[in-house]
Amino acid sequence: SIAARHDGTRLVATIARSSSASLWRVPLKQEPVTESDVEPYPVSTPRALGPRFAGASLFYLAAGGLGDSLWHWRDGQASEVIRSAAMPVSEPPAISPDGQRLVVAVKRGAGRRLVIMSADGTNVQTLASSLDIQGAPGQVAADWSPDGSWLVAGAVDANGSGLFKIPADGGDP
Repeated sequence: SIAARHDGTRLVATIARSSSASLWRVPLKQEPVTESDVEPYPVSTPRALGPRFAGASLFYLAAGGLGDSLWHWRDGQASEVIRSAAMPVSEPPAISPDGQRLVVAVKRGAGRRLVIMSADGTNVQTLASSLDIQGAPGQVAADWSPDGSWLVAGAVDANGSGLFKIPADGGDP
């Protein structure tokens, strides 16, 4: 997996080897970068993948007990936003166009639900609880509209499967 900063100066990529995964910084230059230009991202978790930028923050997944946890890295500090024991995360988050909110699919019972929160990890709310979110593991489960007012996700509800438009403020899909 890979993410690019919005200012176009840097990429972060997951490097996976057998049972481990780590994040690496790659500067974007006018000429090809060399191996000496690439350096590990200084996150504190032993396993990291699925990077996503939100302004000056980096969100990523790290191994937890029942699934992955969601972590936030900013200014040299990493903090756990969603613990896998409480809500195992199955995909990297989708960041709102303004970088102020994120949405992520979490495992709840036999299904997956969308959770929306502020970029600092506060104001956590479940969106569209009637939907069981579908999609390939490891892919972002939902995406934002250009204006940040709604999301779209593949899901199953009482009427079957479909593609759903979900208000970001928590209204009915």
